[in-house]
Amino acid sequence: MDYKMIDGTGCISINMSSAHFGISAATLKRNMKAMRISIIKYQNVAYMSKVDFEEADRLDKSMIGLKDVIAECISENDDITVDFTSEESQAKYSELHSFFTGLNYFGIKVRHRLISKTYSPIVFYINKDDKEQFKSNIVLKLKLYNKTKDEKLRITLEDDFFCSNHKTKTALIKLAKNISANMENGINELANFLRLTCKKEISQFNDDEITTYMEFAADNITKNANILFSKLIFNISQTETCSFSIINQFDGHVGAVKRDNSAYDDAVYLKLAYIVFNEEYWKEKDMLIKASDSKPVATTWLYHAMHYVCAWRSADIVNNIPHITLNVEPEEIIRMVKDHDYNETTWFPYVNELVVRVGFENQKPRKTKRYQNSPNLKMYIPEGLKSTIGMLLALCEAHSILEGKGNQICRHPNNVKYAVALFGIEYNSLFAGRLISNRKANKAYMERIMESGDKNNNNGYLLASYARSHKGGLRSLPEVTSKYLKAKMDGYSVDDITRILFERGVCSFVPYLLCSALYNNEFEKKHIDKQTETIKELGMIPHEIELLLQTDEKVEFKAKQTISEIIMYINDENATEIVENALKEIADGKCVGKNEDVYCIRKAFGEECNMPNREHCIGCGSEMYLKTFLSDLHNEIKVDRMKFGNAKTKAERLKWKAILENKLYPAAYEILASMKYIYKQDITEYQRLFLGED
Repeated sequence: MDYKMIDGTGCISINMSSAHFGISAATLKRNMKAMRISIIKYQNVAYMSKVDFEEADRLDKSMIGLKDVIAECISENDDITVDFTSEESQAKYSELHSFFTGLNYFGIKVRHRLISKTYSPIVFYINKDDKEQFKSNIVLKLKLYNKTKDEKLRITLEDDFFCSNHKTKTALIKLAKNISANMENGINELANFLRLTCKKEISQFNDDEITTYMEFAADNITKNANILFSKLIFNISQTETCSFSIINQFDGHVGAVKRDNSAYDDAVYLKLAYIVFNEEYWKEKDMLIKASDSKPVATTWLYHAMHYVCAWRSADIVNNIPHITLNVEPEEIIRMVKDHDYNETTWFPYVNELVVRVGFENQKPRKTKRYQNSPNLKMYIPEGLKSTIGMLLALCEAHSILEGKGNQICRHPNNVKYAVALFGIEYNSLFAGRLISNRKANKAYMERIMESGDKNNNNGYLLASYARSHKGGLRSLPEVTSKYLKAKMDGYSVDDITRILFERGVCSFVPYLLCSALYNNEFEKKHIDKQTETIKELGMIPHEIELLLQTDEKVEFKAKQTISEIIMYINDENATEIVENALKEIADGKCVGKNEDVYCIRKAFGEECNMPNREHCIGCGSEMYLKTFLSDLHNEIKVDRMKFGNAKTKAERLKWKAILENKLYPAAYEILASMKYIYKQDITEYQRLFLGED
């Protein structure tokens, strides 16, 4: 080219440049002005810089316009029956331009104007290097233009995706044959959506993937297409072996995916209980050895076990299980577990500490703790599961100490490989090759609680009976012992019934006295040698101890007096039956008083409250406390002691002192004394909390 130097800059005239590009000089000037490229005037001649010309020439040779791309597609595909590049099809071409623009050109960079080309608002240019990619995105659109709905589906199903994923293609064809006419557009839209976005057979998606994909579909295709997508997934689940187990639905009314978070059915939930809690199964799979050798495996076991003692979310299981205090070195804990060198009671202190800490630390669920009235996390561990839970707690704590990173005692497994390594391949058959769903397991747990309410509320024994059975394998679930389901009192000793009452958490002398009355045994409360030490368990301040040295006698007297008053109204002929029924009402939890964790002996005997105007049951004389009431009682004692200490008048001090001495301390004493001397439970952790060390 003939360049001219103007003020030290190489230039070429507009006339020569326009001739080179095959456009008029006026068109070139308009393009330069629109693209803010300088026009240099010298001696009444217009020039452009050499740099601008060479860049324009480079783009002219490396870019291709939309019409040229479409022309190539038409020449290469017989199914394209419309010539979009002809004058007669100008409107159709314009429609295509708008369509591709709306799709943001499939993510390909475009130019709407070149210096070297006459400008048109319905023309854009792409780099020739991107041409094949662009053609692959538009060729189907061109093929489907002016085709019938059946032809459109046939052509779409010839795409590479459907050629590689025959199961999904077959299911889609079958679905298309059974839809109404008003859904035909939806089936074509769904086919195109799958062609563009799906990367594998639908049956190969796991639960998380299928849920995420359905939610993506809900945001990107129409309601009818989403409804058909839900049907397609369901049909595939019925005919193919799938990696997903949940069946989500698209809610057409709200335009959103309804996740399948229904509870696990009994077979799945109770089979997992068998795997987690059955010692024979442990031996078969060497689970104690595996958990001793690996913290991820041990925490995987604990994580699964927690779904049988609480309905906590995963984040709460991982973050809110408190650390416990080991009474031996961590290495010794691991050895004991690995060698099975322990008995059931070895682990009770750890599980008791867990229950106490959960109850007294008043932790809120992480998801709702920002709300003022959010309830505290709760946990109920049946007696039959305490040994296993305690063992897993101690083992995970030992691993955590030896790890030395201050990590949580429990972890989310994250990968199903840890569960399979621990429980065996049987685990895969339960959850279709994926991890347990926390939400579905929690719902199963809550359903068991609700159902057990209909079956006399013996949920702890129900689960323990299934989980700790020594009969059969995974395919044969044992019969639930009628003793625990029916809670019949006849034929069992005081100790048997005491065990059932303790399972319910009833910590009161009254039902134990009733047991003794039923069996004609004289109730002999063991003498407490160190009354001062026992009273300290209530967290009393020193100068109060002397005033309350006879608390246990008061509580025993009150219990005997309550029983005596009730017995007076019983006909001697049916006394045994009436007492049996009352004990059954207590064991079944059907005699709840005005406080959530307080039972009423009068209700147990079918009597009405003798103090209907009172707002609570503490100190009324007919109350029976549950162990879980200790948390509320502990808080109430702290508050009232503060009020006693801050009282400004003698009358106020006498009032709060009377409440503490005559109601709150005796109530706490009865619960702790029942736990320690009737149920033979270690109350060290409760003592620690009541003494204010926590």
